Amino acid sequence: MEQTNCGCCDGVHLRTPNKIHNRAGLSTINYRIGDYNGFKSSLLSKLTMSQLESLKKLTTRSNDDFTVAIIDAFSVLSDVLTFYQERIINESYLRTATERLSVAELAAMIGYDLNPGVAATTFLSFTLDESSMQPGAENIRKIKAAGNENPIVKMNKGVKAQSVPEQDEEPQIFETVEDIEVKSDWNSMTVKSFDDQNNLANSNVIYINGTNNNIKKGDQILIVHADGETVKKVNKIELLNDMDSTKIHFENGLFLISYLPDFQWFPMATYYMIPYTLSKETVSGLIGPSKKVSSYELNSALAIQNWSTYEFKTSVNSSKPEVNNEVKVYIFRNKAALFGYNAPQKIKNIDADGNVEYDEYTISEKSNQITLDAEYAEVTGGDDGYIALKNAEDANFTTYKINSAELVPQTKYGISGKSTKIKVSGLTWPSEVLITDLRNSIAYIQSEKLEITQKPIIEPLEKGISAIILSEFYIDLKVNQKVLISGEVDDLPGVIRTEIHTIKEVALVDKYTQITTEKGLENSFVRNTVRVNANVALATHGETVSEVLGSGDARIQFQKFKLKHSPVTYVADDSTSGSSSSIEIRVNDILWKEVPYFYGRQPDEHVFTVRRGNDGTTSITFGDGIHGSRLPTGKLNVRAIYRKGIGSSGLLKSNQISQLISKPLYLKTVNNPLAPEGAQNPEDIENARHNANLSIHTLDRIVSLKDYENFAKSFAGIEKAKSVWLWSGNGKKVHLTVAGADGAEIDENSKLFDKLSAAIRKNSYPGVQLQIKSFRKRYFRIIGNLNVDETYDFQKVHDEIIKNIRNTYAFKNRNIGQNIHLSEVIALIESTEGVNYIDIDKFFITGTVETLEKVLVAQVIIANSSITASELIMLDPSPFKFNQI
Repeated sequence: MEQTNCGCCDGVHLRTPNKIHNRAGLSTINYRIGDYNGFKSSLLSKLTMSQLESLKKLTTRSNDDFTVAIIDAFSVLSDVLTFYQERIINESYLRTATERLSVAELAAMIGYDLNPGVAATTFLSFTLDESSMQPGAENIRKIKAAGNENPIVKMNKGVKAQSVPEQDEEPQIFETVEDIEVKSDWNSMTVKSFDDQNNLANSNVIYINGTNNNIKKGDQILIVHADGETVKKVNKIELLNDMDSTKIHFENGLFLISYLPDFQWFPMATYYMIPYTLSKETVSGLIGPSKKVSSYELNSALAIQNWSTYEFKTSVNSSKPEVNNEVKVYIFRNKAALFGYNAPQKIKNIDADGNVEYDEYTISEKSNQITLDAEYAEVTGGDDGYIALKNAEDANFTTYKINSAELVPQTKYGISGKSTKIKVSGLTWPSEVLITDLRNSIAYIQSEKLEITQKPIIEPLEKGISAIILSEFYIDLKVNQKVLISGEVDDLPGVIRTEIHTIKEVALVDKYTQITTEKGLENSFVRNTVRVNANVALATHGETVSEVLGSGDARIQFQKFKLKHSPVTYVADDSTSGSSSSIEIRVNDILWKEVPYFYGRQPDEHVFTVRRGNDGTTSITFGDGIHGSRLPTGKLNVRAIYRKGIGSSGLLKSNQISQLISKPLYLKTVNNPLAPEGAQNPEDIENARHNANLSIHTLDRIVSLKDYENFAKSFAGIEKAKSVWLWSGNGKKVHLTVAGADGAEIDENSKLFDKLSAAIRKNSYPGVQLQIKSFRKRYFRIIGNLNVDETYDFQKVHDEIIKNIRNTYAFKNRNIGQNIHLSEVIALIESTEGVNYIDIDKFFITGTVETLEKVLVAQVIIANSSITASELIMLDPSPFKFNQI
C-alpha cells in the first residue's frame, strides 16, 4: 500500500531500528539505530500492532498514562545509550576519534606513543669577570707556570639562566647540558685585522698612523731604510677613520727591502728528542715566520720540554712586531730655493760700442754645506732632520741628513740677504760649474717624522671561509670546542649576526692562533667588528627538579608513581622518535634504565617505563618481577631527577636570556646570541592521527623514498617533510626538505638538524646519498572585487572570507611542494554564505610580476648553480581586502 500524507497510517509503522550504512572515508560514523522520537514512535506503533488482547484495550496515547510514561522513559534511556554507543564507535577509529586520549590509546595499540614535544635548544655565551680571578679555587685547572695567566675554569652542566619576559610572557629557564671549560681570555676574541708592514718591496702604498697628518697630493715623502733613502711623490690619500690610519698611494713603487728577523728553524722532531732552554732563539725556531704548527704538536713539544705555557705564550704575543722599526718615514713640509738662484749675471766684458757681455757666476759653495735663499727657522738638525735636493730637470733626488742649521746673513753672487746655512755630511760641490744648475734646484726641507702603523686588513671575513686567524696567540683553544662568531654583515651596514661553529683544527701560524671550523661562514663580516666567544655551552629549555617519589614495595606488581611537576622536558636525540626524556630514576641510589615497554625484559633487570597522561602528567611504572624487576622494599628509596618545561614557550628572541640564576665562580654575564629553536608542543590530535599511521609505514626503518618523508614527519621537532630523488654529478641522491613546528626553519647548524640527520642515516640504507634542507617560504597575494547579496552585511561576509582564506592557506594546512589553483581559491570564496560572485584580477607570487595566474607552482627543487630546498606556498601575511562591487 502506498503511504500518503493524510495521517491515516500514523502510529502503525516502525521507525527503529535504523539501517546503518557508512561509506568509506567519512570523518564521522553514523551508528545510532534510533533517537528519542524514533524509539517512542516505534514502541507506540507496537502497541497498535500488537495481537495481545490485553493491549488492544489500551487505546490511550496520552503522556500522563502510566504505560506511555514507561515507554517515554525507555525512549529517553535508549536515546542516551545509542548516543554514547555512537560516540564510542567513533572514538574506536583513528580517523573519527575526537578525543586526544582515544587517539593516544589507539596509537598505543600499534606501538606508537604520542610525541611529548621537545624543548627549545640554544647556545649560551658566558663572560667571566677577570677582576675576580683568584688562584687556589678547587674548580680551577691552573696552567703549569706561575704568573698572571688567567685560569681555565671547569663549568659543570646544569648552569641555569632565565629570560627577561616581554609583555604577556612568563620567564623561561634554560640549563646547560654539557660540561665546558671557560676562560676570561675567551670572552671576546678579535680576528687579525692588521698585517705587519715588513715587506715594502715593490709596494706603492704605505700606512701611517692617524688621520690628521695634513698630507696632500703632491707632497714629497722620504723613506729611510738600510740601503739609503728614497723620495716618493704622493699621488692619492685615503683616510681610514675606522682604523685611525692613513693610506698613502705613491706614483711609483717603494723599492724597499723586506726586513724580517733572522730565524733558525729547528725540525719539530728535535723538540721531542733534545732538551732546550726556553729562550727567544728556541721560541723562534719553533714558530718562525710562515710556519704552521698544530696545537697537538705545540702542546706535545711544550710538555716534553717542560716549558711554562704561560711564559711561552707571553713570549709569542710580545714578540709580534707591531711596526717596522727598520724603516722611517718623513714628510717634507716646505721647499726652498738655494741662495743665489735669483742672482743677476755678472758683467764679463763691455766693448767699444757699449755692448755688455754677461756671464754666469761659478758655484762657490763649501763642502757639506747647503745655503738656502731665506731664513727657515723650522729647519733643524738631529735624528729626524733631512733635506732633499732635486734638479727641476732631473727626476732624481739627493738626500742628506742635517747635522746642524743656522740663520745667517749671506753676501755672494753679487747679492746680499738672509739665509739658512745647513751643514750635512757627504756633499761635495763640483768645481767649475755655473750657477745655472743652482737656479734650477729645489730643496725639500722641514722634515717631519710620520709614524708607520700596521697595514689594516680591510677585506671582509668572506662568506664560506673556515680558516680564521685571531689577533693573538690563544694556546688553550681545543678541537671540537664551540665558538660563537658575531659581527656586522658586510653588505648590511648596522646589522649584526651571530653564527655557531665547531673548531676542527687549532694551529699557530706566524705567531697567531688560526682556528679552522667544520663549516664555512654563512655571512661575510666586516673584519674589525668580528668578535669570537669560546665560552659557549649548549642549553635547553627546562628546569631541573629533584623529587622523592616514595617507598618501594616488593609485594606490588607494576608499582606506579606520578611525578609532581609537568610537563617533563624532552630533548632532541637521534632515536626514531627524535626525543628522549630527562628523567633519571635511582632506587637505593642505584640508577635504573628507562625502556619503552617491559616485553622481553629479564626478571632482575632494573628498568622502568614512562607514560604520559592526557592531562600532561607523567607516570613511572616498574616491573612485575617477571618482565622487569620489582622495586625493593624500602623507605623513601625511590628518587627522581628530571626537568620541567617544554614546547613553544621556549622559543624566545635572541639576547633575551640574560639573567644568571646559578652563579658558578667567576661567571659575570650570560646571553643567547642565537634565538632558541627546535621546540615543539606535545603532539596534538590531528598530527597524532596522521603520524600514528606513518610508524606502520616505516616500522622504524627507511627503505623507500617515501620512508624518508614519513620518518622525518614523525621525528620530534619536524612538522612537514618532502622527499624527492635528485640527480647530481655523483649519481642519484635523496633530497629531503623539512619544516619545523609552526613553520619554523631548521638551521643546518642546529642540534635538531644534526639529530635528524644522524637518525636517518642510522635507520636507512648506508649506500644512499642524502641531502637535507630546510624548506623555503613563498607567499601569494590576491587582488579582486567581491559581490555580496544585498541582504547580507558586506563587512561581515568579507571578514569571514579573509578568515577562511588565511586558515586554509596557513602553514598548518599546506604541504611542501603543494600547488595552489585559482579555481580552488574562487570555490573557497564563493562557498561563503552571502557571496554572489568574486572577480579575481590578480593572483601571483609575492615578489613576482603582478599577473593573473591560473596556478601557482611550488618548486620542489631548484638546482641551478646550487641545490635549494622545496617551497611551501602560503598566503601573504600582509593585510588585504577585496573591493566591493
